[in-house]
Amino acid sequence: MVDVTIRRAGVDDALVVAALHLQFARELGVLATRRIRPLPMPGSPDASWLYLTTHFVAPDHRSRGVGQALAEGLLDWARGTDVAWIRVNATDANARDFYGRYGFTSPERLMELDLRETT
Repeated sequence: MVDVTIRRAGVDDALVVAALHLQFARELGVLATRRIRPLPMPGSPDASWLYLTTHFVAPDHRSRGVGQALAEGLLDWARGTDVAWIRVNATDANARDFYGRYGFTSPERLMELDLRETT
């Protein structure tokens, strides 16, 4: 596996993150999520969930463990927060197989990993 460092982007990374989004538009790569925090309700646990919007590895870097490192970094981070589950729209069989290896389930494109069951 390739040596990959996973870290949370900060304010100083804004230009780099913007550049990554532009590169993704040109098919070079990025991983992005949206964290959803529901309104608090009495008696409901205070938990959020993630929607994995983009998980793309540049063609020159595929099959080197980059996608795996990104997925594992995301899961490690999520398990240390209040994130209760993660959803991803797996658009093809390869994506469904990839996410299935991490415990995501669904017979259709929208797959979910319930972190409350794996902690």
